[in-house]
Amino acid sequence: MAPAKTPRPVVDKLHAALVKAANASEVKEALLKVGVEPMTHPSPEAFAVFMREETVRWGKVAKDSGARVD
Repeated sequence: MAPAKTPRPVVDKLHAALVKAANASEVKEALLKVGVEPMTHPSPEAFAVFMREETVRWGKVAKDSGARVD
């Protein structure tokens, strides 16, 4: 994630660095040890779609559960 209107070259550089780090064997091993499955997306746009879908999905779950923020 980055601030709105972040220049595309910066977004691309951040994405490449994240993918490289997430695919490093020592990072994968460390994440798996604590129960986190590393996952990357082929592009920043694919990640944006994923985030929109997850926001809708989990927003519905929260709303349907009646959970409240105090």
